[in-house]
Amino acid sequence: MIGYPKRMPTLWRWDGEDEKHITLIVQKTMSVQLLNPTAAYIYYCCDGEKTLDDIIELFLKKYNVEKGRITQDVKEFLNFLISIGAVCYEHNGHSVNKLT
Repeated sequence: MIGYPKRMPTLWRWDGEDEKHITLIVQKTMSVQLLNPTAAYIYYCCDGEKTLDDIIELFLKKYNVEKGRITQDVKEFLNFLISIGAVCYEHNGHSVNKLT
């Protein structure tokens, strides 16, 4: 499925001593999320220009993990971000509520 995950307008900042974490304030759920470095990287990649496949390929280059595992993990986290309103996912001009 070719689609473009995009961060929704929200407040976020790089955080932590190493500046690799993200603190995210989600207005839809009125919650604060602290993203670890891996989650922060996925969230940061949701720029509306990279496809899901682009993000998966970036992780394949960064980590020595099977493609199926990375695909599953990235989709699961994107589904979480979609469910809390931190990210939207568009495919063929339509908003998708859940990646399968």
